[in-house]
Amino acid sequence: MANMAAVTHEIDDGFWAALGGEGAIVLPEPVEVGEGVLFQLSDADGSLGMSEVGRGDLTLGMLDTSDVFLCDTGPALLIWIGGDASPKESAAAMDTATKYLKQMQKPLTTQVTVLKEGFTASCPTFQEVFAY
Repeated sequence: MANMAAVTHEIDDGFWAALGGEGAIVLPEPVEVGEGVLFQLSDADGSLGMSEVGRGDLTLGMLDTSDVFLCDTGPALLIWIGGDASPKESAAAMDTATKYLKQMQKPLTTQVTVLKEGFTASCPTFQEVFAY
């Protein structure tokens, strides 16, 4: 029976020490979404490029169905893939997001959400940034 765990329902000091001490559970403060910076990823001219198209008050009218957009909300990145985006643009979206995180010296663990045109209603961050 050596090396076997024992099940117990006793809560001792070791249990509380492993959790950081006994006390009330404190929830973290919600992270506020930043102003939003919108970048367009396009290969319309034959080569894939990214350019800033908006900052601050972003609107749905800034999104073009034929391209992919990356939106930096501060604590997270949103990738919006237009319904008519080229396969090259769509395939480059995540790689571009990773390169952007590195360039901006953001953690590679930053949340990245990929949204397809017409399927954004379930993303509260998208709705908040684009003032639904």
